[in-house]
Amino acid sequence: MSISSGEYAALFSALCWALGIVLMKKGGGGLSVTARNFCRHFFVTILFISIMLFRGETIPSFANLSIPLLVLSSILGIVVSETFFMKALSETDTSAITIAGMLYTPIVILISALFLKEILSTFEMIGGLFIVSGSLLTFPRFALFEDIQRHRRGYFYAVLSVAAAAVGTITMKPLLAETDLLGIIVLRIAIALPFLMIISNCRNGCVILELFRTPVKGFGFLLGGAFFSDFLGTYFWATSMQSENVSLVTMLGQTSIIFVLLFSRLLLSERITTIKITATTVIFVGLLVTTIFE
Repeated sequence: MSISSGEYAALFSALCWALGIVLMKKGGGGLSVTARNFCRHFFVTILFISIMLFRGETIPSFANLSIPLLVLSSILGIVVSETFFMKALSETDTSAITIAGMLYTPIVILISALFLKEILSTFEMIGGLFIVSGSLLTFPRFALFEDIQRHRRGYFYAVLSVAAAAVGTITMKPLLAETDLLGIIVLRIAIALPFLMIISNCRNGCVILELFRTPVKGFGFLLGGAFFSDFLGTYFWATSMQSENVSLVTMLGQTSIIFVLLFSRLLLSERITTIKITATTVIFVGLLVTTIFE
């Protein structure tokens, strides 16, 4: 009947991710998508390395890791997923992106059942059904947007981001059993950084020069969003992955839509409609079933 520490970590991850995505929506507008990605992850890498140095930890040896899984998880889970995510963020609103993120659950559950042989309990499946159903209630109505094509494009980018992130999550799960939590996070981001820089250089010129040429306005929101979403959100997510199965962590992560609706209203003045309130209630019921009535 009690909520485990891993479940608490998954919920904190959803809260941090929601606040981070709203803050990033407000900031970094003067930078290209790839430059924003590089800036976010370089900043977060420094934070994670600082924590490792403070705790006396070292970067794990590549000899103890599955290199193909690590590279695949890094490229798909960060480079591909985050590039499409930032493009979606520039095209549509945060609610639509979060709704697209609901596809993450069925994709991860299917892949983890096939390849990791994970099985959900009855209450976890019932609660997950509530969470996914509530998320689908808020499926974006593109006719409500002034620029329909732009928001459709943004939603499509968000779906591609979700698919890449799902595969990146599954491939990271075995790595967590091979080395330290912080070490694998740092390695994963460190592998992605050169790829992000190369993509930025090919599309927009030298990313370092772009960062220096861009006005500082908005950097606070971008880095603040990175702190909550990419630093705290990633840390709590990986912590929950160590003790809980991938499917359960993924379902609890879907509760981020509740926090996104709240933060987007407070910080971005996005509308909260009756259907969004109904969907949030259904998701909350699913959360209770999943975490308490086990």
